Amino acid sequence: MALLIKTDGGMEQVAVKGDFEKLQKLVEGYVIFMPHKVSMSGEKYSGFACNEDGMPMNLPYNQNASAILNQRLLGNVVLVKNGDI
Repeated sequence: MALLIKTDGGMEQVAVKGDFEKLQKLVEGYVIFMPHKVSMSGEKYSGFACNEDGMPMNLPYNQNASAILNQRLLGNVVLVKNGDI
């Protein structure tokens, strides 16, 4: 299971394995995948997906995802495990 980190601060487990269209819906547009290893609550993630056009679309700042991944991120972010995409 992947972890959706919403701009409103909410987080939820989501199933995205092999479903690229669902991933696009979650990030509200074109997907860019970035490799980035992170562990949270005993779960190990291998990277994250976010909206490639976050800045031009003026998506809101994602405070939680930015803190977890140590970089400025806009819009919803999905932490993924190996094999999710």
